[in-house]
Amino acid sequence: LEALAINKQLKTMPKVNVPEKTASAVLHSDYDRWGLQDNVLHPAYSLYTLLGEQTKAWFDFVSPTGIAGKLHDLTRYKVLYIPRMKFTDSATTAELMAFLNRGGTLVSFDPDFLTVNIDGSTVPERAALLGTELVPRTVRMPALQYGDKSLPIYKITNLPGPNNGKLQACDFKEIPAGSRILATYAEDGRPALIERSYGKGRVILSAVQPFGNSDVALQQTPWVDFIREICQAAGEETDLPIWDFMLKKMPEHQVNLNLKVKW
Repeated sequence: LEALAINKQLKTMPKVNVPEKTASAVLHSDYDRWGLQDNVLHPAYSLYTLLGEQTKAWFDFVSPTGIAGKLHDLTRYKVLYIPRMKFTDSATTAELMAFLNRGGTLVSFDPDFLTVNIDGSTVPERAALLGTELVPRTVRMPALQYGDKSLPIYKITNLPGPNNGKLQACDFKEIPAGSRILATYAEDGRPALIERSYGKGRVILSAVQPFGNSDVALQQTPWVDFIREICQAAGEETDLPIWDFMLKKMPEHQVNLNLKVKW
């Protein structure tokens, strides 16, 4: 009876307008999931929440294995968000560089971005993208200054290793020429997020992992403004009604009747 009641309700509702395409994708690294024993995927879930539930944009999830198997095609997108990607391979890295050279925007929130190939070799493209080195630091005030707004940053949880329970934060050894500083550490004003040109595109690099846990999903923060600005630059529509999809509350007498029949 309950199934029939829900189906009847769905039949009378207008169809949800599901977008057919998007300019945005989140790159979930299979390699980091395995190599870091990342069973919870806080950074990936945080971006899902920010892009979807809070900014209400449409986007895809892609992965290195999906790219290798031709399931995912980066030429479809204008913006590629990378929540965590320490490990890579030469073919995936080449796809990322080609994405930038075509004019795409790559947004990395991982200080360890492209640190090592899965065969143990170093990744020369990391230095080319950063244009400098990252130096580990401690952070006493867990926030970044973004214009006149404060962006919270969160300690890493559920991840085996020395960074668990801490903020994974670094300083840029120097700011590459032509870079634009997007956000600074609230406690001392040192750059934490920068934007620089690469090829025909641009890369946004973070010296701190802001989404070590998923607390950003619990409340609206200025991270929504940060993501919304990137969406607007890419022509990505926001505030889509699909994220407000809800079933009507079933009448109380109907719920009681259904439970009684089941019992």
